[in-house]
Amino acid sequence: MDGPPVRLSTADQVFIELVIPEVCSAAGWTCHVCAAHTEHVHALVSAPAEGAVVRALLKRGLTQRLNARADVPGSKRWWAKGGSVKWIWRPAYFRRAFEYIANQRATERHTC
Repeated sequence: MDGPPVRLSTADQVFIELVIPEVCSAAGWTCHVCAAHTEHVHALVSAPAEGAVVRALLKRGLTQRLNARADVPGSKRWWAKGGSVKWIWRPAYFRRAFEYIANQRATERHTC
């Protein structure tokens, strides 16, 4: 990380949960569920792309929207480098991941 850690406010978390489906839709991906926390974000996404590419494009899209919302000149660093990417192949694993993320949302709507 290049600067001090960013802690997302509740308003930031709600905003992120509303923006992730828009970023996914613009890329032609399906956002199944997402949840923003004070220090990280979970998103369950179906995409015909490598996980690292999806993560990078989500971070870029969220950064652009957060900077515009906060009227931040230039580019504020919202995210640490890297992050976890997990492939989900089995329906049972998908259901568990979906429920895990849905139960952590800042907003009341439980799906993207």
